[in-house]
Amino acid sequence: MSEDLSLIVYPKDTETGEDLDIVALKRGNRLTIVNRTPRAYHDLQIWLNQQYVGKIDHLAIGTDNVVYLNQCINEFGEPFPVGGMLNLEKSYPVVLAELVVTDVPDDGSQPALAAGKRHRMVVRMDEVSLEEASGRTSEEEIRR
Repeated sequence: MSEDLSLIVYPKDTETGEDLDIVALKRGNRLTIVNRTPRAYHDLQIWLNQQYVGKIDHLAIGTDNVVYLNQCINEFGEPFPVGGMLNLEKSYPVVLAELVVTDVPDDGSQPALAAGKRHRMVVRMDEVSLEEASGRTSEEEIRR
């Protein structure tokens, strides 16, 4: 990685922006992000449980967004604990997921996000299906 994520400090003193219509689904070692807004977003930090930070270069509209949890790092350089077949107890739940915009372009392409503000996402557990998270019912509608 070009930037050492362990050096990024959680922005606890920054203002919280509006909640986003974006759903984060933890599934094993990854987080599937369902962007139900009418906009794609760029240059984001994703914060999990206020301790682990990751980078998202592009968050597309829809269900094709995946963040691998081992790429989210805490202040000690440790990856998000995902456990495994033999050590499921070492897996942490995601209870809070937030997006922080690191750079807002002047062209107005990201009007819902304010630079430096934290924007919460809805977090869903493993058993929620992709169609439930996206609010769509047919397989064809989900892939749009």
